[in-house]
Amino acid sequence: MSFGLIGLLLNTAQAVPLSSVPAGGLIITEIMHDPVVVADYRGEYIEIHNTQGVEIDINGLIVDTANEAGFTISESIIIPAGGYYVLGASSISGLNGGNTNVDYDYNYNVFKIWKNDSFTLSDGTTTFDTVSFDSTTFPVVAGTALILDTDALDATSNDSAGNWCTSGNVFGDGDYGTPGSANDGCATLADISVGDLVISEIMWDPTKVADYRGEWIEIYNTSTASLNLNGLVINSGGNSGHTISSDVVVGAKGQVLLNVRSGSGINGGTVGDYTYNYSDVSLWGTDSLSLVADGTTLDSVSYNFYTNNLENGKKFESRTVSLKHYR
Repeated sequence: MSFGLIGLLLNTAQAVPLSSVPAGGLIITEIMHDPVVVADYRGEYIEIHNTQGVEIDINGLIVDTANEAGFTISESIIIPAGGYYVLGASSISGLNGGNTNVDYDYNYNVFKIWKNDSFTLSDGTTTFDTVSFDSTTFPVVAGTALILDTDALDATSNDSAGNWCTSGNVFGDGDYGTPGSANDGCATLADISVGDLVISEIMWDPTKVADYRGEWIEIYNTSTASLNLNGLVINSGGNSGHTISSDVVVGAKGQVLLNVRSGSGINGGTVGDYTYNYSDVSLWGTDSLSLVADGTTLDSVSYNFYTNNLENGKKFESRTVSLKHYR
């Protein structure tokens, strides 16, 4: 018997079977749901992470999905202790968008990734991890993988939308993600700079519904990282202001809509990401708004009904209307 084969057998013997892996021993850490540089059936992938201090043989791993049949891995595959493993629709980098780190090909016909989906890793007896996501509370952005924050690498933390963000790392032919390696992390309000968040649209005086139902504010993320807005202060010139008190994730180069009412049937037909109190922020014909994080003003807008030629019932956009921005 050759030394190479002996070494291979020894390495294989060190790996524990799935039956010895506890719940949370394998978790989902990255999801490419909608590649841009190639078609979905070539570029989709998920990444799993071995949270244990030993190698794991994932022979028999069942990967279930809410919308498709799912698949079962039926060969001996070793994930190193603390390592990452990528399951993809194609392992051919010339076809999958330049991803050279796909370790296992699954059948796309039984595992398509949708913008509202749920995945489960199990061996039929133990559920190792389940992740459910949707395009409303998670930063689902085309061409950018959903990544789990590096401070949240466990099966409980990855249930929270606030622990997921979009990758700022370019790989392969131009999509964003970190397949097969540690994620690039998720920025918090403490990490951002002036101008990373700006006020981009304001509905100050709706005509289809009353102001206390139909006013809204849009915030745009100018940075290349997802941001969790929990703790962001919205100051108003005519009111006390409002502090966002729950996880609201805005993707890189994405936007979120803050409404005074969440129901589209009563707010004029908009679908927002967060609801604030009208008494905290009421929008007037002449007003000012600012975004403050950890005492730093990220953006400030002042507008005037007369000088900005505003019209009742129409939003106005800070990028097309001459509004004052103070940064």
